[in-house]
Amino acid sequence: MSSSIFFKFKSQKEPSQITFDGTSLSVFEVKRDIIALSKLGDGTDFDLEINTSDTNEREYMHFPHSKRSNTDTL
Repeated sequence: MSSSIFFKFKSQKEPSQITFDGTSLSVFEVKRDIIALSKLGDGTDFDLEINTSDTNEREYMHFPHSKRSNTDTL
């Protein structure tokens, strides 16, 4: 089963998409995939913050949490 997580940076008008097999990804995997897809280097010189798209609240700060498929991330 193919699933998707949509994300966008504040400077983007349209969201980008991460596609994966299964129903969820860990926060580490989401950040890794966003960094790779966005060509942001190795990700060692910054911290990528994940916020909810509807309330813009900081979410999923620690790696054990998972981000479910078909969700939006800002």
